[in-house]
Amino acid sequence: AQERAREHADRGEFEAATLDSHGLYELLSLNIDAARRMGSSTFRLRYRPSIIGAGARYDYLDGQRHQLELTQDVPLGAATLQLGYEVELNDRRDFEAGDEFFSHSPLRQGPFFRFSREPNKNLSLDVNAAYRRSRYRDENEFEQDGSLVTERRVDSLRFAGLMLRLALAPAWALRLDYRYSDNRSS
Repeated sequence: AQERAREHADRGEFEAATLDSHGLYELLSLNIDAARRMGSSTFRLRYRPSIIGAGARYDYLDGQRHQLELTQDVPLGAATLQLGYEVELNDRRDFEAGDEFFSHSPLRQGPFFRFSREPNKNLSLDVNAAYRRSRYRDENEFEQDGSLVTERRVDSLRFAGLMLRLALAPAWALRLDYRYSDNRSS
């Protein structure tokens, strides 16, 4: 089998979410992917623009999201190491009620890695970790103890995961998936 030195693909997605049997949002995305082999590594670039419609009940979520991801897949014998960086820009309607304002338009970015290995044909192992910092575009304004408080929201997310998959039969597998996340917000 011959591998192509360059690849590109585009495809669309539709996603809908509900909350308490009410429509939360509908999201329409286009995925644009490109890949290029350089030596034994593969570099990938993904751009994903999205339009988000939430309707009257959650209209502060209406808007756009743009995601850009750059990864490098490095073969390590029978394993693969994936290193990457992701940037996400949100432009939402945000939430206003009276004198209060809450931004729902963060700029998110951070590195991630994933290590994958199949020790044998029935067992696979994935270890991954990520850090993401989110800084919201506009300052929130809200009342607290009778005073108007103004502050910019900043989030810091740390994530680590481990997944083991054991194939028991052609249609059956046992999966152990452990995930740890620590999300801190101002």
